[in-house]
Amino acid sequence: MKNYLLLFALFVMAVGCGQNPAEAQTNAATTSTDSISTLQKQQLAQLQILDQKIQQKGDSLLATEALEIASQFVEFYQENPQLEAAIPYLYKAAEINMSQPGRALYGIGYFAEIFEKHPDHPLAPHAVFLTGLTFDEVLGEKERAVEIYKAFIDKYPKHELVPEAVNLISLHQSAGDELDQVKGWLEKTKK
Repeated sequence: MKNYLLLFALFVMAVGCGQNPAEAQTNAATTSTDSISTLQKQQLAQLQILDQKIQQKGDSLLATEALEIASQFVEFYQENPQLEAAIPYLYKAAEINMSQPGRALYGIGYFAEIFEKHPDHPLAPHAVFLTGLTFDEVLGEKERAVEIYKAFIDKYPKHELVPEAVNLISLHQSAGDELDQVKGWLEKTKK
């Protein structure tokens, strides 16, 4: 169920946006490379090739390959944190890490870098939402996820993912109410 909810949320984001938000940002950022150095343009071209490799191989990409590509994305961002074109690659590194067993916290850390240091960037709301979803579905920390969903709604009240966050909060609250009801029944049967 966890994986289906995670896949559903990613599907909703992809369909709702027409394309992956990081992909859209990468396309937009790399078309406006007038103000970056030749070296940065060369690095971006190399990252685009790696990104295409991920897109082409999809699920057949080995975890070690995916993590190696993600580390190159992170390295480029760390060398160029002020560069607008670097942020989508950090976002992609976060997505890769959150999909790998035992790497969710790395993904959360990269998402946090985006929404803490670049809160007005178009990928920041997605990073907050996916942080909540990662706590929810991958790490099973429902209470923390609800806190993040609420923070997401407070920070980005008009964002297209707000209805999904509201639904997830509602789902967790109703699940908690049902659990309390079952506990109550069990206590009554003991008496």
